[in-house]
Amino acid sequence: GLMMDLGPSHAALPRSAAGLPGRLRGPIRSLDPVLILTALLLTVFGLMMVYSSTWRTLTLLGNEPFSTTARQMLAMALGIGLAGAVLVIDYRMAKVYAPLLYTGLLVLLVAVVSPLGSDTAGAQRGFEVGIQITPSEYMKVGLILMLAAFLSEVKASELRLEHVVRAAGLAALPAALVFLQPD
Repeated sequence: GLMMDLGPSHAALPRSAAGLPGRLRGPIRSLDPVLILTALLLTVFGLMMVYSSTWRTLTLLGNEPFSTTARQMLAMALGIGLAGAVLVIDYRMAKVYAPLLYTGLLVLLVAVVSPLGSDTAGAQRGFEVGIQITPSEYMKVGLILMLAAFLSEVKASELRLEHVVRAAGLAALPAALVFLQPD
């Protein structure tokens, strides 16, 4: 049939009717094909709009008319790859690593306001290491994960002002560090 031999390391995994290892069957089964197809079609439509709105100007300037669209296609491919990685990673692990991610990003935000931060267009918001890395952008995700991890430990019936203040403190610390960044 259609089942592939994945080698001895996967031999003990339960298989679905489609031949997928059991650990992949759950995330793939929960996908909404209409949602995915709609998102892909909208992305392709967006790529066509980017191309149609930039090719003439890029050609007149002597540039490759497909260059902007190619960058957008790279971003799309990275997004699809990231979505695939998120799909197969157990989301419960985010709760375990959220404090580590949050703390690491706080350290980076402190480093941005130190002499280690680079000045770009008059604003000091990140580091230049071949590309511009802006920790405040990553902190948005880190803060969401940290707040989710913290608040998931509090039962709704036991929620007190103390929990709200702690959650606000978790959000206020990176907000203050971003506010301190010179611009």
